[in-house]
Amino acid sequence: MFKHTRISSAIFFIIVCPVMVLVSWYCSSTAYCAGNDTDINFMDEKPLYPGYPVMFDIRGKISRISDSEIVINDTLFKLDETVSFITPYDEDAGISQFKEKDIVGAKLGTDRQIISIWLIKKYAGKTQKP
Repeated sequence: MFKHTRISSAIFFIIVCPVMVLVSWYCSSTAYCAGNDTDINFMDEKPLYPGYPVMFDIRGKISRISDSEIVINDTLFKLDETVSFITPYDEDAGISQFKEKDIVGAKLGTDRQIISIWLIKKYAGKTQKP
């Protein structure tokens, strides 16, 4: 029985450990984990639009937005009192420029409140066929 335990341990370390390392490496690569449900490649090391940051603390689809809070990807965030709204065409846009189902990126402050929201992709809506 003692030899069986040694053989099992050897098989584990020779076969299972390298597989786990490869899977871990693959899943930790940002290309795999970043997701691409928004049809936007976040792997580029340049901003999406001039003046935009390269990386956001949060990115996703707006589910709900009000004057004091926003829901992005089913997570509720408070808006900072001085939150700024930025679009590719307007660095001082208002909250009215952002609607449900828009794709946005956001930067968080130290208190986990959103300090800036950046429009990535406007929701076009469904086109109705006659």
